[in-house]
Amino acid sequence: MEFRTQTLEAISPVVMVVASPEAEAICQSQNGLTVTDLLRPYGFFHHLSVPVRTVGEHSYRIKELRLRFYEASAIYQPAPKVAEDHLCAVLSNAATDVSHAPDLLAALKKGEVPDALPWFKHYREEYMRMLRFSEHETFDHPVACLLVLSASEPNVVQAAEEMFQTMTLPPALRDSSSQATLLRHHVLLADDRPQPATSPDEKLPEGKLAEMKEGLGDAACSLVRINSGDKDKRSGLAGLWHSQIRSPVEGGGAGEPASKPAMPEQGYGAALSVSDVDGLKRSLEDFAVRALIPHLEMRVRNLSQQVALTRKGFKNQIKTLLWRNRSATSAAILSSATSNGADVPATPLRTPRATTTGVFSGLSGSQAQLRQLADTAFLVQDFQTAASTLRTLAVDYRSEGLWHSYASVQELLGLASFMIGASMQEVMTHFKEAFHRFSPQERDPSRDGIRYATRSMLLLAQYASLHGQWSEAHQGLMRAHLQEEDGRAAVLLEQAALCLLHKQPPNLRRFSFHFVLAGLRYNSCNLRNLGRHAYRQVVWLYEGRHWAFIEEHLHDVLGKQSKAAGDLHGAVRHFLAMLPCPRSSPSWQSFYLRQFLDAATQLAANSPEELGPLDLPLPAVNIRNPQVFYDNQTCHANGAARAVPAAYWRRLESLLLPGGDAGQNWLDSGSKTNLASLHNEVCVAGEAVTVAVQLSNPLGIPLVISRLSILAQLQQPEEQEGADGSILAEEVEVTLAAGEAREVRLQLRPLVPGTLTLRGITWTLSDIARGERLFKLKAASGRRATRDQSRQAKLVFKVIPSAPLLQVELLGLPRTVAEGALVEGQLRLSSRGGSVSGIRMLSAEPDLLLDPSAQPDGVHEASAAAARDQTAQAESTASIGLPQANVPCKGQAFMSSWGPDFCVDGQSGPCSWPMRFHPRQPGRCLLHLLWYFEPRAGEDLRFRMLRMVHEVEVLPSLCCQAQLIPAPDDLQSYLLRLQVDSRQEAESTQLEELVCRSPGWKLEPLASAASPSLSDPAASAHSPPSSANSSTEVHGAHSSLLQQSPDCSIAQLQQPLPAKLQALLYFRLHPPLHPTPDQSKPDLGQQADAAARFHLQGQQMRHAKAQAVFEKQQAGQPKSKHKPQQDPVGAEQKQHASGSTPPAAAAAAIAPDPSQRWAGGAPDLSLHWHLSSQHLHGCHHLYKCWPKGEAGVQMLLKGPAQVQHDFAAQPLCRVRLQLSLRNFLSGDVTAEATFGAAASDAARASWSTPGPASSDLPACHSHVWSGRKRAHIDTLPSGAINHKTTEVLLSSEGMHNLQDYQVKVKDGLLLISGTRGLNDAFPDFTGKRQQLRQERQEFNFHREIRLPADASTASGHVHAKVVEGVLEVTVDKVWGPQASDRVDVQF
Repeated sequence: MEFRTQTLEAISPVVMVVASPEAEAICQSQNGLTVTDLLRPYGFFHHLSVPVRTVGEHSYRIKELRLRFYEASAIYQPAPKVAEDHLCAVLSNAATDVSHAPDLLAALKKGEVPDALPWFKHYREEYMRMLRFSEHETFDHPVACLLVLSASEPNVVQAAEEMFQTMTLPPALRDSSSQATLLRHHVLLADDRPQPATSPDEKLPEGKLAEMKEGLGDAACSLVRINSGDKDKRSGLAGLWHSQIRSPVEGGGAGEPASKPAMPEQGYGAALSVSDVDGLKRSLEDFAVRALIPHLEMRVRNLSQQVALTRKGFKNQIKTLLWRNRSATSAAILSSATSNGADVPATPLRTPRATTTGVFSGLSGSQAQLRQLADTAFLVQDFQTAASTLRTLAVDYRSEGLWHSYASVQELLGLASFMIGASMQEVMTHFKEAFHRFSPQERDPSRDGIRYATRSMLLLAQYASLHGQWSEAHQGLMRAHLQEEDGRAAVLLEQAALCLLHKQPPNLRRFSFHFVLAGLRYNSCNLRNLGRHAYRQVVWLYEGRHWAFIEEHLHDVLGKQSKAAGDLHGAVRHFLAMLPCPRSSPSWQSFYLRQFLDAATQLAANSPEELGPLDLPLPAVNIRNPQVFYDNQTCHANGAARAVPAAYWRRLESLLLPGGDAGQNWLDSGSKTNLASLHNEVCVAGEAVTVAVQLSNPLGIPLVISRLSILAQLQQPEEQEGADGSILAEEVEVTLAAGEAREVRLQLRPLVPGTLTLRGITWTLSDIARGERLFKLKAASGRRATRDQSRQAKLVFKVIPSAPLLQVELLGLPRTVAEGALVEGQLRLSSRGGSVSGIRMLSAEPDLLLDPSAQPDGVHEASAAAARDQTAQAESTASIGLPQANVPCKGQAFMSSWGPDFCVDGQSGPCSWPMRFHPRQPGRCLLHLLWYFEPRAGEDLRFRMLRMVHEVEVLPSLCCQAQLIPAPDDLQSYLLRLQVDSRQEAESTQLEELVCRSPGWKLEPLASAASPSLSDPAASAHSPPSSANSSTEVHGAHSSLLQQSPDCSIAQLQQPLPAKLQALLYFRLHPPLHPTPDQSKPDLGQQADAAARFHLQGQQMRHAKAQAVFEKQQAGQPKSKHKPQQDPVGAEQKQHASGSTPPAAAAAAIAPDPSQRWAGGAPDLSLHWHLSSQHLHGCHHLYKCWPKGEAGVQMLLKGPAQVQHDFAAQPLCRVRLQLSLRNFLSGDVTAEATFGAAASDAARASWSTPGPASSDLPACHSHVWSGRKRAHIDTLPSGAINHKTTEVLLSSEGMHNLQDYQVKVKDGLLLISGTRGLNDAFPDFTGKRQQLRQERQEFNFHREIRLPADASTASGHVHAKVVEGVLEVTVDKVWGPQASDRVDVQF
């Protein structure tokens, strides 16, 4: 296991090496190595089996052992500042080349996340090395000393003794007790190179070895031979020393001297042979097995005995307890005195010996023996003894408050626990406790323990990572970095971030945030390359996360560092990513833009080929939903036509194309194909392809965009790429204001046939940087994409050869017109690219019509001659008018066709026809026109469709409301009350005439009155004059548009209506007495006026909508339940409130009424007016003016309005009255009239009629009905009138209100009851209509039952049912005073 191996390498016996200058020269001159470096690779023994028995009766075996060799002069811990400088140099060396660092995100995708970055392991090793050789950790103190002498020494024994006596001891061995326990071993180093001739008395190395053994001991001496190899031939052993040689620290220390010999050209160990290496290995192994291990074993035994003597036994335990209490008391006194500002005693009761670090207790007494015992036991791999000793020592340190020494013990205890197989939680607890005690406390603000605290967390992170506890490793490293300086904190942050990648699932968000913080720390300590590497690892991870500030910071730092390093391409890339920064202020946005443009300018100047098209984020382009508009079989005359939903046009196309149901007036001779032959992916050469792209400026500064165009490719069949000039692309310049979003339409024209591919758009930002974005279409939602989506989603088109195109213009139509105006204009037809024929037009609105009798202007001679020949053969007049004009089609549309022989040629000029426009609704009026034409040249397009929309703003002019009520003095006529409100702002309107267009109806004008204001309540309550005061008809001037049909009834007005005022007009209408022909499709003839044709088109539209609703109901379509039937009167009044055609939804709800009140249906009216200042005529149409109320049977009580009588001569005045009834229902009815007290009280109380407006006579009710009180009419046929005569006796003068009578009419399920006053002028609704169900229906409900006796309340169960129009109520049970009491049931 890696952590176990590292632990054994870190805590292993330290051997101090002392070499003579001659021995150093032998090694360095030939091999470039010091004696210490020469020994290091061979200090690891892994094939051992040495039995050891330290404490107890049981022994164990050491199977592997590592020795650490250090020079005597380098065994000390460097100063903290020197160590920090060395560690910074380590990071600086790593920052010089970061190219070998792995790409972490790529490794994450492959599942190969590294455990650490390359420089982290080396930094951790150097960091651990800088903390070695502290006085409180004896496992780094030397346990043996190797005295290396040259074999050329004349007296090796004496030289060895002198060397030992004069050597410089490390600080840890300056104590005499430590020197006494040090093991000495002597090595005689022999140089096997050929030597010059020597004297015969000089001994050989073997002889000197024997002499040394005789003087120093047999086991304490060994011979090593080197330099027997050929230096010129590489031995292949140089790699053994590369990993063992450490870089020296300034001034020396940490196990390395201040300087190292340079590596020779041949490499390290060039003069060493295999036999030299084997001899060296055997010598060191013999030293370890025969000398060092027994020495350490004996040392553990001795220390254990010493500890037992000082701590075991009752007496020693009491002394230890008292000493602990006295130490704790002294520590408390010192702490209290320090906090209170008192003088501290010069000589405390017990003070630990000062150390070099100033934070650890000195090694003296029993605690020193315990620590040496634990460390030495760990060195000989007796981990149980080490762990038990460390636990005892921890208790002592904790009781004395020596927290740093206690933390050091906890750290080593964690390693010992791991080696003996303790639980993971126990091991990590020791490391965490060590970190906590090493960290600065509130009472100890010094930072000397921070380095050791970080070491504890590094050990914990390494241990936790080994066992897969990445969260624990991450938490430990994060806790350690919080109290470290910038460089080390950055390294810890990087390693903590890597732990997050190993988690499942990886925590990418925190990983990226840690790396950003690490980059900040690297930049703070001037490690730019490492900071840039940290940013690059995560910069692209923030894309699309909407963390603007982090992303902006990363790209800013990376861009500036790249530019400083000369990487302009990288600087442009990072400055480019900073441009979309909407959260920054406008000043910073402008700075970022200039920064990017400057870098782009420099890159273009140095290497223009590297500055290609960039993926510029400015402006923001919607590349996922580009709208493509093009013409093929279907063409569009303007942009408004494209804005109309495609489903609407397809409905019209189904009426116009051959094969669609467009009525019986089709001219099908020119049909050559059907709807299935349309190709949506086809465009025509020479015609524009428009791409609508959404551009937006997310910044607070304006953007200047030039050379904006479409990227496209045209591939011809015989070539792989489009030839030069095959595409003509339009370039546009746009300036987007701050925060502006705009749709830009770009056009291109393919000039030759082939395959056209739209790739994207390109533009230039501020005339410097060229941007390019390719389209990425958004996938259509649902299982199937609609036809409209498929058109917009395809960016590849087939370009066919050019074809003729019909061009249509509507001349004379103003952009703004008054509501109801009759506007004259012209329809101009022309052709581009050839001749077209078979022209047909379909209009979806009844507001536009063509004059079929007019002659066209500008028809060329060929078409005129062909038309004359055709008409001559047909024996008709020689005219080139419209063969079919304004023909109603299915779907509430109107069609006009020119015939198959009519042709429009682009070379002969345009043709014009007169047309009429009549807007009926205020607001935005859209004229939808669909044109069908057939090109006479080319076979790719047999026909084409042209969609056209013309927009007109319609201003309000008049508001007309008609109210039709029965005449009070005649059952066969009606009174019409017409209220006209002027909506003109300043101009007065001249009301010319009112026309009744329903055949058989007669219109008589009455007097009119004008009210001063629309808000005057008197205007709506104005009473009509009597028919005796009828006004005289006044004839006025007429326009050619207002020539009326002889079947119409006309009332001339010639009344001016000022602006913002109201006029009330009264008329009498006489309905037809006999049925008239059906007027749904009348023939107006060729000379009918425009107003009549528009009125007819409105009727046809209403009839078509009503017929469609009727057919849908007949077909069994589901209808909403419990929906009341619409009142025709109320619906018509609401529809005519604006004085124009009702909307489609309301008109569709009006179904044909099988029981109409009049033979010819409800009357249709037209009000004609004139604006003299604009020379404009107009009219408003009122369709189906139903009377107010719908009494199936009308009644009239006639009699004298005023009677003069002499009551002195005759006390009673007899007045003869006549009651007339007329049946307007479809079937026969029965009636009953009741006069006097027998009439229903409810009827008399419910209906009341106001008397005359002014009267000097008092109101009086003293009258008596004479004769029969009841009159029966057994049968009143449909349309018949019945008269009943009665008398009333009056006994006093005054105003008598005769309302105490009632008339009941019954017809099956219909029951009508009510009264009318005598000669009632304008009564309210006089009938009460009650609809009852004929079938038997029972229902149960709970109601309250009131008892009149004591007004108490009881509950009962009530049954109510309706049987043949009779309501029966029964009470099952009543819980009250008595069940037999009378109860009143109130509903």
